[in-house]
Amino acid sequence: MSPHPRPPSLMRPSGPALHHPAAPMLLRWATHGCEVECGTPWPIDRLRQAVHRGNHPTAQTPAAAAALREETMAKVREGFGYVLNWAAIEHDPPTELKVSPLGAIPHKSRAYRAILDLSFVPRELADQASSVNAATTWLAPQQAMDQIGFVLPRIIYHLADAPRAAGPVSFVKFDIKDGYWRVMVEPDRAVNFAFVIPRTDDNQPVELFVPYALQMGWRESVPYFCAVSETGRDVAQELVSKAASLPAHRFESATLPPSTTNPPSPSPGWHTTFPWHIEVYLDDYVGLAQTTNTAHLRLLSRAILTAIHSVFPPPDVTGHSGEDPVSQKKLATEGVWHTTKEVLGWDMDGANRTIALPQPKIDKLLTTLKHLRRAPSVRRKDLESLRGKLQHAAFGCPEGRAFLIAFHVTLASSPTKRTLPVTPYLKEAATDWMALLRAMQNRSIPVEQLVVRPVQFVGFCDASGTGAGGVWFSMIDEPAFPPMVWRAAFPEDITDSIRSTARPNGTVTNSDLEMAGVLLAFLVLECMVDLRHRHIAIWCDNTPTVAWTKRLTANRSRVAARLLRALAYRMFATGASPFHSLSIAGVDNAIADIPSRSFRQRASDGKVFDWSTQKLISHFNAVFPLPQMHSWREFHLNASLRSKVYSELRTTASRRASWTQITKIGSVTGASGPSSSWKTSECHPGSIPLLFPRPFNSSAFLQNGFGREPIPRNVNASVRQQLLSRFVPSARPTKWLASPIQHSNPPTSTTSASNASSKRVDEGTHRQNNN
Repeated sequence: MSPHPRPPSLMRPSGPALHHPAAPMLLRWATHGCEVECGTPWPIDRLRQAVHRGNHPTAQTPAAAAALREETMAKVREGFGYVLNWAAIEHDPPTELKVSPLGAIPHKSRAYRAILDLSFVPRELADQASSVNAATTWLAPQQAMDQIGFVLPRIIYHLADAPRAAGPVSFVKFDIKDGYWRVMVEPDRAVNFAFVIPRTDDNQPVELFVPYALQMGWRESVPYFCAVSETGRDVAQELVSKAASLPAHRFESATLPPSTTNPPSPSPGWHTTFPWHIEVYLDDYVGLAQTTNTAHLRLLSRAILTAIHSVFPPPDVTGHSGEDPVSQKKLATEGVWHTTKEVLGWDMDGANRTIALPQPKIDKLLTTLKHLRRAPSVRRKDLESLRGKLQHAAFGCPEGRAFLIAFHVTLASSPTKRTLPVTPYLKEAATDWMALLRAMQNRSIPVEQLVVRPVQFVGFCDASGTGAGGVWFSMIDEPAFPPMVWRAAFPEDITDSIRSTARPNGTVTNSDLEMAGVLLAFLVLECMVDLRHRHIAIWCDNTPTVAWTKRLTANRSRVAARLLRALAYRMFATGASPFHSLSIAGVDNAIADIPSRSFRQRASDGKVFDWSTQKLISHFNAVFPLPQMHSWREFHLNASLRSKVYSELRTTASRRASWTQITKIGSVTGASGPSSSWKTSECHPGSIPLLFPRPFNSSAFLQNGFGREPIPRNVNASVRQQLLSRFVPSARPTKWLASPIQHSNPPTSTTSASNASSKRVDEGTHRQNNN
């Protein structure tokens, strides 16, 4: 039993939240606390070492120690934990007592944010003991976190999807104050999260603080808290249609922008007359609405605020002396509907449909990357933190994912080491990211560039031991071009370096060649049309290449990683939107397989020859006939561009400038007549159809098939279903928890035996729900 009575839970479902499938589970947590299982008790020697070591250096500076001590003692006064005098309990500590170091992180809204490092293990015990996090048994519902990674992409999509003619999009954001402190753990298990209270005077006794609530830093805190906040979001979604009949919320007027009009009450069905959306990311509730009607905005605010209070009751309900769960400090700014707002770390503009990474974030990242380039080594935690921040930046610049490969490889290479070498590979990645971030400075990114729309250009590519090749089609009338075939022969030194049974030490794999084919295909397309904000799909019959291109990540192939780096630079330089990378069976990819194998073919008499352009075009016209007497055209990629790709296959070091400053020259050859060449810097997309005087609807051609031999055979259904349809992120489920979690033995006692029994039942139930 806990030596002190814990405060009443500041999380308890009520009203509309009681009808949610998660309500019984939340009620149990509100009554008995969230279940905790943090492994076996620590021996007394380890406890003494942990107390003697104290907190992280970040929490030991005079300013940080004073701030954290004041915050901790305030929590004691509010009943969120209790104090243990170490001298009094040293010889008879609580059975499950564990002491972890406290860290202090500078914070924008207060001097420091306290984070408990529950992953810490002393170096001398690294091979003998586990941290609190490592010893924790998963008991929280993991499906509560399923939506976290989709929140920002979904917001970006809804911002891009809102019709411009209907006016600007407004945002509102509500922050849950001290969110984790509102969700309690089992009181007798709270000693698993103890820490040394920072001292500001050497005469102060050594004391431990035992918190009753979820702690930032515990790996179970996120799913436990998300279960509550996601329930609130589900309730808000339901309440929007009923908002006009709900009682007015005392905060709703504070969320309205200044208005000189007093609009009439909305009519039934008001919420169906304009686009709106509600999201939650941990403790941030975010609303989007494309309306300037303050009556509509008031009702949306009412629905969200009512839903928040249905899971986090206000002080007049809980009897707590603290502040309302809706942060009053942030309500005056973030809680007001406006077309510009910082949402999840991005400056969003609902009028211009753009997002931008705040300049302070860019400055900090540039400073950190500059230090990384100059350092001989880096702490694992620091590199993991930097990778996470860069992954966040990649939301606004998806190409940046290709520059993270070196971070993934470095962290995975020595999983047990706390300090990692800064290799030239990692330094190159840091340099790449610095260039990308500098390009993002003072720049707003159109959300149209970040979403996948109906595809405008469709390609098929393939690679063999002798070369790469493929075709391109335009699905739109402007800019348009007839079906185009392209090919590029691999130099003999690359062909001789291909890994095979006969050549096991080869440096290039077949998948690497296929990745080179995708890069060559992209270069061909950008030489023909302006790709800014264009939407592209590329079909490939190599599974690893499709996966690499989708993720822009290839951790196990240095060659593919270099090719992805080059592709990322070209995507960024051209302003192309993220493109589809689609898998197709090899037997259905003959239209790309033929040009890739049109080099150094072996005839029946043993002679080796190359197909001429005339031979290739004649073959395509015969096998894949075009309607209305049209003829295929072959695009010849400039030799210097092909050479850049071959250099990457050889893993020859390439400077960033070689991929950001490309002279895009190519030529087109038909069945008859002279070749044509141009520089895209000297012509705009509208001039390209002039090269082809006969009008051609390649979109209709592609939908109707390839004449008498529809290769690939599944292109018709695929184009209609995957390429011509709008890309929409997966919709949020109506309820994050589809059905109530049943507990045959809910905890009714605080004894260790009964708690352990209930945990086993809960853990099994959670596994069933996850499956």
